[in-house]
Amino acid sequence: MMKSADRPVNPRRSPSRFKKISGNGDVCSVRAVHHGEGAIDVHRFAFFAERKTPYFVMFDMPPGSSEGIHAHRAEIMAEAWLDEYYYVITGNGIMRIDGEVVEITQGDFIYTPAGVFHGIENTAETGNLKVMVTLISVPPA
Repeated sequence: MMKSADRPVNPRRSPSRFKKISGNGDVCSVRAVHHGEGAIDVHRFAFFAERKTPYFVMFDMPPGSSEGIHAHRAEIMAEAWLDEYYYVITGNGIMRIDGEVVEITQGDFIYTPAGVFHGIENTAETGNLKVMVTLISVPPA
């Protein structure tokens, strides 16, 4: 039986379309994200610049910082309807989603449908909250 390392690689029929980004992407410190508190380091990856979805950003949030309450729908923001997925890499905090307050911690995955008001906050006294955010365009509800 042939091992996977011994198998031939499929020849490319056209130029490859995959992309790999090493490192932390394009990092910028953004104050008052969606009118939230403090500054958040936002890591934007090259895919983000294309503004095609899905696109990815990573928030690195110091204690006390927050992304303000907002919703992704065209009549509120100058963008398409977007479903948003948060994955907590490290840290603790809360999310406000559709009027509810939910505690979040490392390993949690949170889905916020397009049009639903939401925001995230680092409530810890020490330690940053790091969250990978994926945004995907959806048809208007």
